[in-house]
Amino acid sequence: MKKRTALDIIVLGIVVVIALIVVSLSFQNTTKLSGTLGLNPYLTAGLVEILFASLLFIRGKQRALQRNVPIFLELGYFISLGFVTAVNMYGLAQTNALIGSIVGLTISGAMWLMENTLVWLWTRSHEPHVKSIRERMLAAKKVIQEEKVIQKIEWMKWEARKPDLRLIKVARREEEQRKKIIGEGLPEYFRQEPEPLQEIVITPVIEDNQSGPQETHVIPFKRQIGFYQEEKQQDHLFQANTEARIKAIQTAKELTDELGRFPTYKEMKNKGITTHYSRIAFREIKNG
Repeated sequence: MKKRTALDIIVLGIVVVIALIVVSLSFQNTTKLSGTLGLNPYLTAGLVEILFASLLFIRGKQRALQRNVPIFLELGYFISLGFVTAVNMYGLAQTNALIGSIVGLTISGAMWLMENTLVWLWTRSHEPHVKSIRERMLAAKKVIQEEKVIQKIEWMKWEARKPDLRLIKVARREEEQRKKIIGEGLPEYFRQEPEPLQEIVITPVIEDNQSGPQETHVIPFKRQIGFYQEEKQQDHLFQANTEARIKAIQTAKELTDELGRFPTYKEMKNKGITTHYSRIAFREIKNG
């Protein structure tokens, strides 16, 4: 059996106190009822309050200890609780009909609530929470929504790797316009050869306190005419990394055979292949 905590003992004390308050209020209101009916107030109180208190504690004890609660005990308890509630409402309504009835009903409702709270603390408060059908449905819908968002993000990334359609339209329009204009011929200004290089001679000024011959520096000066530019000699040309290319293709084929599909860039990166060579490898495999 679960070990009782200080909270369980406190709740038990609260339930007992509320039960005593209900019995005390009921005794006072039962006195008013007995005066109306011409009955002995103590005998009437014994029938109403003592019966209710006995049924309350017997039923609460049986439920807290998880023992059998027969149907006649259940019926007797609820009938007694209803009668006590009616007596309290009648007695308090003598002072104020609306507020008295509400207070009488509230007192009995608080009694019932605290009794069930005590039984729950005594029997099932230590059990882990079990998700209801509604909670599991909400959790499943949340997972489904996250999957849809992930799919949409992946599609957006895949679409972003393609050439931009708007940029293609702009580039095509500009290219057609350039062909049309150039086809009509270039003006004289754009067809003339560049002028020969001019040399600018700079003679530094030497102060009086300096000695030695004056030095003359010749700085070549280029002037561009139109859009003509002299072609530069490239000393170093880009050389493709053939070894990395072969390694990337071989790795992509191995992963494709292993996974049964094209590997992702992340899977290629885990094998030491960069995104650039991964694209080359995928293109080579597709072209066969």
